[in-house]
Amino acid sequence: MDESEYMVNEFFILRPFRGRGIGEEAITKIFNEFRGRWMLFTTLSDSNKKTISFWRKTLKGYTNGRYAEEDKELPHFGLSKVFNFNNKFK
Repeated sequence: MDESEYMVNEFFILRPFRGRGIGEEAITKIFNEFRGRWMLFTTLSDSNKKTISFWRKTLKGYTNGRYAEEDKELPHFGLSKVFNFNNKFK
């Protein structure tokens, strides 16, 4: 059973605004507002490599590398890239 208190699955930045740090700034504000155990997941596919790269970079910076990453079969979503971290004491 998943122990997460918060979850992100859908997070989208319009193309003209990508690569400017807007996504990282927005999600950081959300993380800081809601402290606890987080799970983020996205589709595990070749077409989603940029999204997975975004989460790795953002979470590495936000957690100082203290996050977990795994490929996992999720009910209703199928094979997914799953990231977990805890910012309760950050």
